[in-house]
Amino acid sequence: YYTIVEAYQAGTDFSSDAWVTDLQQTSPGIWEAELKSGAYDLSLINLGEGFSDQRLYGIEVVGGSVTEKTIELGGKGRVEVDLSGAEAYDWLRVMLFAVGEFSQWGEYDTYVCDLEYDDSRGIWRGEVREGKYQLRITDGYAEQRVEMVVWPDTTNRKGIVLDLREDWATYEQWGADADWQWEWEIEDEWGDEEDEWDW
Repeated sequence: YYTIVEAYQAGTDFSSDAWVTDLQQTSPGIWEAELKSGAYDLSLINLGEGFSDQRLYGIEVVGGSVTEKTIELGGKGRVEVDLSGAEAYDWLRVMLFAVGEFSQWGEYDTYVCDLEYDDSRGIWRGEVREGKYQLRITDGYAEQRVEMVVWPDTTNRKGIVLDLREDWATYEQWGADADWQWEWEIEDEWGDEEDEWDW
């Protein structure tokens, strides 16, 4: 893989018009560039399999000095997912998202990768950086979400009973590392009996 590190004028939301330069790799894990004094945002792309792209904001560069920024990507762990009931579906996709600040509603999660199916073992597997993730399993119509934690240099195995549902209204997390649970809105065919109807 080829990692790209781009510098943009700060606060411009990585607009192509605000691009300043690409940093050059001078040694393993080190990228450098000469920049004028000011504030910059950095975009790090293609960091390697299992690592999502990164963005760094508001890095102040002072003229006549060296500005250093260290990014700790963390170790990598292996993920194995055993889906009970997968034989009932013609097609499944298993994705990993890094959990964001408001991940309960999926607004700030970051897609990381798709897990690959290992036909010989009957599991879905992959390798990603350590951290907290949300598995999203879909057959193209319905979806199931499950949280898991990946530890470095470890095989992190998760057994899941498939229960794909199309019409979920909201869901809650029970415990730091527990599976996602759903709350269902149950309505009869004619709606709430207390509803007022205009004829």
